[in-house]
Amino acid sequence: MNKTGLFDPLPGVRQIFDLDVDLVQTSGGMIMSSFDYAGERMPLNDWARKNGKEGIQAYWKEKKTDQPGW
Repeated sequence: MNKTGLFDPLPGVRQIFDLDVDLVQTSGGMIMSSFDYAGERMPLNDWARKNGKEGIQAYWKEKKTDQPGW
């Protein structure tokens, strides 16, 4: 099932992962960091919108990260 319609379109989006998770474990250690959701990564989204498809492709070419289908 294609789930891309469930999300706002963003330039440069690469993948959507649809996972079924059966088991999650913790490390049990006392030194592990705890991370909380802090919000969307707006600088990245703003950069992608500002540069558009062509700018993103130029960035990928410069960084040698070809994305087939783009």
